[in-house]
Amino acid sequence: MKALLFLLTLFLILPNPISAIDFVFNGFNDSSSNISLFGIATIESKILTLTNQTSFATGRALYSKIIRTKDLITSSVLPFSTSFIFTMAPFKNTLPGHGIVFLFAPTTGINGSSSAQHLATGRLVQSHKILAWSFSNSNFSLSDSLITTGLPSFVLPKDSILKAKWFVFVLALICFLVVAVVGLVLFAVVRKRLERARKRALMEDWEMEYWPHRIPYEEIESGTKGFDEKNVIGIGGNGKVYKGDKAEIFEADSSEDVESWMLKKMGSRGISREFWYGSSSHPTIEQIRLQSLSVSLSSWNSSILEGR
Repeated sequence: MKALLFLLTLFLILPNPISAIDFVFNGFNDSSSNISLFGIATIESKILTLTNQTSFATGRALYSKIIRTKDLITSSVLPFSTSFIFTMAPFKNTLPGHGIVFLFAPTTGINGSSSAQHLATGRLVQSHKILAWSFSNSNFSLSDSLITTGLPSFVLPKDSILKAKWFVFVLALICFLVVAVVGLVLFAVVRKRLERARKRALMEDWEMEYWPHRIPYEEIESGTKGFDEKNVIGIGGNGKVYKGDKAEIFEADSSEDVESWMLKKMGSRGISREFWYGSSSHPTIEQIRLQSLSVSLSSWNSSILEGR
């Protein structure tokens, strides 16, 4: 009887043996027999992805071996230590989820779970990835074995510049400006052609026979550089004589010798002070000559003739 009592006392004093569970995952393999995946959980490139952008879904990864959590005699919770290296990243224009949770499950699988409540994404989704995981119920410093260097980056990719609002605005503005500039150029070209057609309609038959001799005042002023005194080549009783550039006055393809173009400025009396030019390369009106110059008249300006 005493021997039996001694054995019973010894059994109660000795601590209840607990099978130690220790594991460290610095990355995961598809062939890992100790990790069971459920729902949308996947393993790619040694990274355990629990959830992705799928709404109303469940992702779960369980350690397949049984882990005792309570003392068989006292029913007290047994201590343990677990550590994770994980990342949680939201998706663009999507409300984030509620994060991840560590739990002990009495059964495996996700049968009977709701994809809209509890440990599911519902409408709120984000990316949850596990890079490393350690667990121990005997060695509480096992987490020091986790590798924390050289981890991949999961920064959200930047939106394409083509989708940026400011780019769309700038592109629309540039298109508008291009269309406006092209429209203005076309308007100017059409207006210039119409103006030329109008001037030709005003010309008399004798003008068309020899050459278009009517010259706008603005072109004459431009050809003489604003009647620059440097272009004065002579002074007569009716005014000054200037030299001008054919390319600027007649819109020619190239400039000829400016000394061959003679222009006379209107005198102070305001009567018949024409702007003439003469050149041997163009026909002239032989019936009309400027007495003070040895050149033939081959152009005129109606505004000057009228004393404007």
